[in-house]
Amino acid sequence: MITCGCTFATYSVNNHSVRRFVNTGIEGLSITSLSVPSFIENGTRAYVDLDCVYNFTEEDNYLVVKWYYNDDTSPIYQWIPELRSRRVSDKFQNRIDLSFSNTPFRFTKYRGFRILNPTTELSGKYSCHVTSANGIDDANKLMVIYGETSCLELPTEQSISYMLKGCSAGKSAFHGG
Repeated sequence: MITCGCTFATYSVNNHSVRRFVNTGIEGLSITSLSVPSFIENGTRAYVDLDCVYNFTEEDNYLVVKWYYNDDTSPIYQWIPELRSRRVSDKFQNRIDLSFSNTPFRFTKYRGFRILNPTTELSGKYSCHVTSANGIDDANKLMVIYGETSCLELPTEQSISYMLKGCSAGKSAFHGG
Protein backbone atom coordinates (compact mmCIF):
# COMPACT_ATOMS: atom_id res chain seq x y z
CA MET A 1 0.00 0.00 0.00
CA ILE A 2 1.38 3.39 -0.95
CA THR A 3 0.73 5.99 1.72
CA CYS A 4 1.65 9.17 -0.10
CA GLY A 5 -0.10 11.56 -2.49
CA CYS A 6 1.34 9.89 -5.56
CA THR A 7 0.76 10.27 -9.26
CA PHE A 8 2.42 9.57 -12.59
CA ALA A 9 4.53 12.27 -14.22
CA THR A 10 5.46 12.22 -17.88
CA TYR A 11 8.51 14.12 -19.04
CA SER A 12 11.02 14.05 -21.86
CA VAL A 13 14.58 12.76 -21.52
CA ASN A 14 16.76 12.80 -24.67
CA ASN A 15 13.64 12.95 -26.85
CA HIS A 16 12.16 9.91 -25.08
CA SER A 17 8.97 10.14 -23.11
CA VAL A 18 9.45 8.85 -19.57
CA ARG A 19 6.52 8.03 -17.33
CA ARG A 20 7.48 7.93 -13.68
CA PHE A 21 5.53 7.24 -10.51
CA VAL A 22 6.16 10.17 -8.16
CA ASN A 23 5.05 11.53 -4.85
CA THR A 24 3.56 15.01 -5.18
CA GLY A 25 2.92 15.71 -1.49
CA ILE A 26 6.27 15.13 0.28
CA GLU A 27 9.45 17.21 0.14
CA GLY A 28 11.97 14.38 -0.28
CA LEU A 29 12.89 10.78 0.08
CA SER A 30 11.67 9.24 3.34
CA ILE A 31 10.68 5.84 4.70
CA THR A 32 7.11 6.03 6.01
CA SER A 33 6.78 2.48 7.35
CA LEU A 34 8.75 -0.72 7.69
CA SER A 35 6.83 -3.98 7.72
CA VAL A 36 8.79 -6.73 9.45
CA PRO A 37 6.87 -9.15 11.67
CA SER A 38 8.03 -8.97 15.29
CA PHE A 39 7.41 -12.62 16.21
CA ILE A 40 6.94 -15.79 14.17
CA GLU A 41 6.70 -19.30 15.53
CA ASN A 42 9.30 -21.54 13.89
CA GLY A 43 7.86 -23.89 11.26
CA THR A 44 4.40 -22.31 11.09
CA ARG A 45 4.77 -20.21 7.93
CA ALA A 46 5.74 -21.00 4.36
CA TYR A 47 6.94 -17.40 3.92
CA VAL A 48 7.11 -13.95 5.48
CA ASP A 49 6.99 -10.65 3.58
CA LEU A 50 9.21 -7.68 4.47
CA ASP A 51 8.31 -4.28 3.05
CA CYS A 52 9.86 -0.83 3.10
CA VAL A 53 7.32 1.86 2.22
CA TYR A 54 8.88 5.16 1.17
CA ASN A 55 7.90 8.52 -0.29
CA PHE A 56 9.89 10.06 -3.09
CA THR A 57 9.70 12.90 -5.59
CA GLU A 58 10.70 13.28 -9.21
CA GLU A 59 14.00 14.75 -7.98
CA ASP A 60 14.87 11.40 -6.39
CA ASN A 61 16.80 10.00 -9.35
CA TYR A 62 19.01 6.93 -9.09
CA LEU A 63 16.85 5.27 -6.45
CA VAL A 64 18.49 2.30 -4.68
CA VAL A 65 16.85 0.08 -2.05
CA LYS A 66 19.12 -2.07 0.13
CA TRP A 67 18.23 -4.43 2.97
CA TYR A 68 20.73 -5.46 5.65
CA TYR A 69 20.67 -8.29 8.18
CA ASN A 70 21.93 -7.59 11.69
CA ASP A 71 25.11 -5.52 11.51
CA ASP A 72 26.48 -7.01 8.29
CA THR A 73 27.96 -4.30 6.05
CA SER A 74 26.97 -6.13 2.86
CA PRO A 75 23.30 -5.99 1.84
CA ILE A 76 21.27 -9.18 1.78
CA TYR A 77 19.03 -7.70 -0.92
CA GLN A 78 19.47 -4.79 -3.33
CA TRP A 79 17.16 -3.33 -5.93
CA ILE A 80 17.92 -0.56 -8.43
CA PRO A 81 14.66 0.28 -10.25
CA GLU A 82 16.18 2.38 -13.04
CA LEU A 83 18.53 -0.47 -13.98
CA ARG A 84 15.88 -3.14 -13.37
CA SER A 85 18.53 -4.86 -11.28
CA ARG A 86 18.13 -7.02 -8.16
CA ARG A 87 20.79 -8.83 -6.15
CA VAL A 88 20.52 -11.33 -3.29
CA SER A 89 23.44 -12.21 -1.01
CA ASP A 90 24.78 -15.76 -0.87
CA LYS A 91 23.40 -16.24 2.67
CA PHE A 92 19.83 -15.53 1.48
CA GLN A 93 20.19 -16.88 -2.09
CA ASN A 94 17.79 -19.82 -1.67
CA ARG A 95 15.59 -18.11 0.93
CA ILE A 96 14.23 -15.15 -1.07
CA ASP A 97 11.42 -15.54 -3.62
CA LEU A 98 12.44 -13.36 -6.57
CA SER A 99 9.03 -13.75 -8.24
CA PHE A 100 7.40 -11.77 -5.40
CA SER A 101 6.65 -8.06 -5.80
CA ASN A 102 5.18 -5.60 -3.30
CA THR A 103 3.35 -3.33 -5.76
CA PRO A 104 2.78 -3.16 -9.53
CA PHE A 105 4.54 0.22 -9.83
CA ARG A 106 8.00 0.48 -11.36
CA PHE A 107 9.65 2.49 -8.54
CA THR A 108 8.12 0.52 -5.66
CA LYS A 109 7.65 -2.95 -7.19
CA TYR A 110 10.58 -4.72 -5.47
CA ARG A 111 11.11 -2.46 -2.45
CA GLY A 112 10.70 -5.47 -0.16
CA PHE A 113 11.03 -9.21 -0.45
CA ARG A 114 9.60 -12.58 0.61
CA ILE A 115 11.61 -14.93 2.84
CA LEU A 116 10.76 -18.57 2.21
CA ASN A 117 10.40 -20.98 5.14
CA PRO A 118 11.54 -18.60 7.92
CA THR A 119 13.44 -20.48 10.64
CA THR A 120 15.17 -19.51 13.89
CA GLU A 121 18.56 -18.77 12.29
CA LEU A 122 16.95 -15.88 10.41
CA SER A 123 15.97 -14.08 13.63
CA GLY A 124 17.61 -10.69 13.84
CA LYS A 125 17.54 -7.03 12.88
CA TYR A 126 16.41 -6.20 9.35
CA SER A 127 17.30 -2.73 8.04
CA CYS A 128 16.03 -0.98 4.93
CA HIS A 129 18.19 1.77 3.40
CA VAL A 130 16.75 3.87 0.57
CA THR A 131 19.00 6.30 -1.28
CA SER A 132 18.70 8.57 -4.27
CA ALA A 133 20.70 11.41 -5.78
CA ASN A 134 18.57 13.73 -3.64
CA GLY A 135 18.34 11.97 -0.26
CA ILE A 136 18.76 9.00 2.03
CA ASP A 137 16.72 7.31 4.77
CA ASP A 138 16.88 4.09 6.73
CA ALA A 139 14.81 2.14 9.25
CA ASN A 140 15.15 -1.18 11.05
CA LYS A 141 13.09 -3.71 12.97
CA LEU A 142 13.79 -6.86 14.92
CA MET A 143 12.22 -10.16 13.85
CA VAL A 144 12.26 -13.07 16.33
CA ILE A 145 11.54 -16.54 15.01
CA TYR A 146 10.97 -18.68 18.06
CA GLY A 147 10.45 -22.31 18.99
CA GLU A 148 9.08 -24.06 22.06
CA THR A 149 11.51 -24.51 24.94
CA SER A 150 11.41 -23.76 28.64
CA CYS A 151 10.90 -20.26 30.02
CA LEU A 152 14.00 -18.24 30.75
CA GLU A 153 14.95 -15.18 32.74
CA LEU A 154 17.31 -12.57 31.40
CA PRO A 155 20.19 -11.58 33.67
CA THR A 156 19.79 -7.88 32.83
CA GLU A 157 17.51 -5.14 34.09
CA GLN A 158 16.00 -4.76 30.64
CA SER A 159 12.55 -6.25 30.59
CA ILE A 160 11.26 -8.06 27.57
CA SER A 161 8.26 -9.54 29.35
CA TYR A 162 6.06 -8.56 26.40
CA MET A 163 7.90 -11.24 24.43
CA LEU A 164 6.97 -13.85 27.00
CA LYS A 165 3.21 -13.30 27.00
CA GLY A 166 1.59 -16.68 26.94
CA CYS A 167 4.70 -18.31 28.34
CA SER A 168 3.73 -21.02 30.74
CA ALA A 169 5.80 -23.71 32.41
CA GLY A 170 7.56 -25.55 29.62
CA LYS A 171 6.93 -23.02 26.80
CA SER A 172 8.84 -19.92 25.75
CA ALA A 173 9.13 -17.30 23.05
CA PHE A 174 12.77 -18.27 22.59
CA HIS A 175 14.45 -21.16 20.84
CA GLY A 176 16.96 -22.74 23.16
CA GLY A 177 17.93 -25.77 21.14
